[in-house]
Amino acid sequence: MAKRTIVFIDDEKINLLAFRAQFRREYHVHCTSDPAEFLTIIRSGSVHCVFSDQRMPGTTGTELLTRARELHPLLRAAIISGYPEDAAIQTAFRSGTVDAVFEKPYTTQEITEFIEAHPGNSPNAPE
Repeated sequence: MAKRTIVFIDDEKINLLAFRAQFRREYHVHCTSDPAEFLTIIRSGSVHCVFSDQRMPGTTGTELLTRARELHPLLRAAIISGYPEDAAIQTAFRSGTVDAVFEKPYTTQEITEFIEAHPGNSPNAPE
């Protein structure tokens, strides 16, 4: 079975390095801090899941995931944030723009379960 491709955007390099280290053996992992690069990666190929931090300079994760979903409506999308109660995150989840919200620090298991779940199944929905 081919490895699934996942993409993660965060403005903190340490978070990108940690994410890549945790998932690089099981998946094709693209990590970036650049919103334009994030969208280019999504446009360029078959991406299964995208993950985004919420609070970044000049943009938010919910804005980026909205644009990603415009490019690929069936793309699985999740926010990884230290602020899961953020109103924009909750609105994006309720509207279906975001399939799941993971609170920092997340566990490898919960991210893996999300990646492996079938579309429409959100194992980590906010309560």
